Amino acid sequence: ARELAAGLACDEPQWAIRDGAVRVPRLVRAQPAVSGVPAFGNGPVLVTGATGALGKLVARHLVSVHGVRELVLLSRRGLAA
Repeated sequence: ARELAAGLACDEPQWAIRDGAVRVPRLVRAQPAVSGVPAFGNGPVLVTGATGALGKLVARHLVSVHGVRELVLLSRRGLAA
């Protein structure tokens, strides 16, 4: 009940309770990798234009080559895509 009250009072348009804590989504800039190989961390990766040919290719590459497990796929054309 305390977590629910905190979520309702947090003044954020989106929030969730995870592991007893109120969480809000945030986008953060990826840091350049020292080795020259991109490091995606352990959060979701945003792919814009994901319903186009190149976006699909990039999404597949991120999963198969870089081991990304969470993708946020964004279409510029909306539901029609």
